[in-house]
Amino acid sequence: MKFKSRSVFVCSAAAALVGACTGAVSDTSSPTSDRGGRGGQAAGGNAAIPVGDDGLPDFRDSDGLRALTRQEYVQSINRILSVRIDSAATPLETVVAGHSKISRSQQIVRGEIELYYELGLKAAESAVAALPCKPVTDACARSFVVPFLHRAFREPPAADTQAGYLALMDDAEAGETPAARLVTLITTALSSPLFLYRQEIGQPSEEKGKRNLSEHEIATRLAFLVWETPPDEALFAAADAGKLQSADERAFHLARMLKDPQAKLGLRGFIADWMGLVDPNSRISDKNATVLKDTPPDLEARSFSSFEATVDRVLDGGAGTFLDLLSTQSYVADATVAKLLDPSVGSNASSELTLDPQKRRGILLHPTVLAAHTAEGGASPFTVGKFVYEHLLCGVLGDIPMFAPIDDADLSGKTLRQRLEEATSPAGCQTCHSKISPPGFAFLAYDVVGRHVPNDRNGTSIDTAGTLVLDAKPVTFLNAPELSHGLSKHPMAAKCVARRLFRWTFGHFESHRDAALVQQLEKLAVSNGAKVDSLLTAIVRSDDFKRVGSAP
Repeated sequence: MKFKSRSVFVCSAAAALVGACTGAVSDTSSPTSDRGGRGGQAAGGNAAIPVGDDGLPDFRDSDGLRALTRQEYVQSINRILSVRIDSAATPLETVVAGHSKISRSQQIVRGEIELYYELGLKAAESAVAALPCKPVTDACARSFVVPFLHRAFREPPAADTQAGYLALMDDAEAGETPAARLVTLITTALSSPLFLYRQEIGQPSEEKGKRNLSEHEIATRLAFLVWETPPDEALFAAADAGKLQSADERAFHLARMLKDPQAKLGLRGFIADWMGLVDPNSRISDKNATVLKDTPPDLEARSFSSFEATVDRVLDGGAGTFLDLLSTQSYVADATVAKLLDPSVGSNASSELTLDPQKRRGILLHPTVLAAHTAEGGASPFTVGKFVYEHLLCGVLGDIPMFAPIDDADLSGKTLRQRLEEATSPAGCQTCHSKISPPGFAFLAYDVVGRHVPNDRNGTSIDTAGTLVLDAKPVTFLNAPELSHGLSKHPMAAKCVARRLFRWTFGHFESHRDAALVQQLEKLAVSNGAKVDSLLTAIVRSDDFKRVGSAP
């Protein structure tokens, strides 16, 4: 017997099943290529999900339909199928103004559908191969389907959705054996918008511009906030029982989830977003050969492991504070990364290092963070300064005009900083450079993979001192460690991390409708150094957590 190619069958099956949920599948034109819009308006129960070009969701009037980010996709596959997917193989979410979870900026485009199909097929084949029944019988395969759909779609599948998927088990074109048909079914589900998009859409409420989330939508929002995974059985049970409209119930589950080791996943994800690591300008492995001389080929992986372990130690499952990350004097690192952090530690370095606070302090000075905001081989003070101003202080600069690079091999007897200050001295340049140059120059004593290099090539001590005016008050510092420590104590940094956590949670930038909650979060962050569990509790207990806004 001859079958359609599985990719053709799965794509057509997924389109048909989406059509069953929405009543319409359009194939009149291709999706927009600018990745410009995610959102939606559908009821719970997998119903009324509007679709646009080629059967893909194309919402531009709300923040309620949120495509899975790279980590959410990978960790969803792992939770529901116990299968690990290489995150580097998945599409990278669009970063907008330094944020990776702004829902309207994302859209799964035509070219990514085949990639999601291939990833889903690999996951399906691995999952079916791991089933306990050998060989896979029809009864065994069918018993897998409904619980799988519940987990994959993050709510009980609607009757027509369930029936459509079960029909694949009787479709000869889906495969010759029950195992092959189950692989097709799983692949189809993992290629569906019901899986690839988080549905937090709700029903109209009495408040203009807001809709009330369903129980399962609240469970989904909470699970992805804390764990970057779909809900666990306890959250599903609470949603089934109609308990998650209660602030006390949501806070109970938040506390429970923060005690689970999986809480590291969500916290790491937010910190990576905050530190600009989701779509970095460059990575350690991208640096030039001169910089990477005498370093191991896996330095990037080792450094990132050190970064995550340091974040885990400081945040302590939510018991720590976000701003402690800017002032910590300790790093967790293996011997290779320890030597890069401080060559004097040698091979006797312990896994947790306490370094000279005048040379290394705070996560901003970690090699992974520095590498994400520096060029392949040369100094990048303006890129680093822009990162500090926008990510740590929530300043808005937009695109900065570029000028011809300065060759630090021929500075006419001046230091690199002096030449850069001359080049940016005109008043028109100072509008931006008064904000980004001081913090950028503070990092000149570090190379592009984070080594401390206090002198320039002529042996002259690098001038890293500066003054940054924040809230009309000058903040002075001698170097990057002092700057990072100063930011950890400054109200603007506390307010900024609160705002970024709001945007990370809700998938949109704040508007006048969000003013009360944002102000509450900012006040709380200033009062306690942005304590992780208190900020998350305030968010989860808020009425806004069980609602979603439509476009202004």
